[in-house]
Amino acid sequence: MDIQPRTTVAAPVDQQEWIASMDGIDSTFTGTADVALFTLTADGYIASGTPIVQDGTSKKWGPAITLAGDPEALVQAADCLHVYEAVKVSADSTVAGIAIYWRGRVASELLPVPDGFTFDKSEGSAHILYV
Repeated sequence: MDIQPRTTVAAPVDQQEWIASMDGIDSTFTGTADVALFTLTADGYIASGTPIVQDGTSKKWGPAITLAGDPEALVQAADCLHVYEAVKVSADSTVAGIAIYWRGRVASELLPVPDGFTFDKSEGSAHILYV
């Protein structure tokens, strides 16, 4: 029997340069993502920084660009939050647990959003300042 302590380090699967300050990283909260609404990365992850909003009916979280109503509109969802860390999704999953970044500074040009999706830096959301 081997009872020696072991230390492992998880290799990061995403870049978090979109987080522009340390403010808020210690106060994320958890939520349930509706996997069917997300465009996953080639490796099967929900990308860190993805703007999200909560569906009022199901109470699950989905991408702001989809739940805002018109995915082609490419406008800012007024109160979107962000997926804090990339989440690996198994092929048969319909939901996934996510950590939600809800306050702090965000470098909007580094978020994983389609070209043309903009963030109003003068308004932002209630707790996020887009820089």
